[in-house]
Amino acid sequence: MKHNREMKQASEDLELLFHAIVRNVSHELVTPTQQAKAALALLREERGESEVLHWAMQAIQRLEQVIEHITSLMDPHTFHPEATLLREMVHYALLSLEPNWGEATLRERVKVELPLDTPAVYADKQGVKTVLRILVDNALKFSEGPVQIRAESLENAVAVSIIDGGIGLDVKRIPAIFAPFTQMDDSTTRPYGGIGVGLAIAQKILENHGSQLQVESEKEKGSRFSFLLPVQ
Repeated sequence: MKHNREMKQASEDLELLFHAIVRNVSHELVTPTQQAKAALALLREERGESEVLHWAMQAIQRLEQVIEHITSLMDPHTFHPEATLLREMVHYALLSLEPNWGEATLRERVKVELPLDTPAVYADKQGVKTVLRILVDNALKFSEGPVQIRAESLENAVAVSIIDGGIGLDVKRIPAIFAPFTQMDDSTTRPYGGIGVGLAIAQKILENHGSQLQVESEKEKGSRFSFLLPVQ
């Protein structure tokens, strides 16, 4: 019994240390990131747009997204559910992806298939927008073809799916991808970027809605990430 208590205490201490380290690191990243962003904005005003500045600004935006993901993972998401339209949340999720992917790429690759009679759902707007942004961003990164956003009305819920035809996943790896800092592609030459916290954040948000991510995937044949949202 004493050994079990000691093990539990050690586990809790490690978790507190982990959270403290990650929170401090993310905090220390904020100031230099904002300074770099301000410097790039001044350069753009003085010298005009250039390809190098465009690349640099994209890198800063990507770093801001990493910081946002870390902060979201460490701090509980405020849950404010209300009656809202799925189409509206999809719209704003895609808008938030424009700085990274560009309007033309999103218009060309993302296919939104939401029936006009899809009922309003009872959900946290900001939370679901974040889930959609994470899932669509992953689908775009891990595939080269179209990404579909689909909805299906059930008896008391709306089933939402994000589908791609990309690299897919080994079925044995699916349970592990929801752990923080786990990469979908864990090879030493990962070309996709990211720090592996997006799916953990998405799962955490959906748990507030009494839902969870379901994954269907096959290596080299793509993936389907689905979740349910309660109907108003």
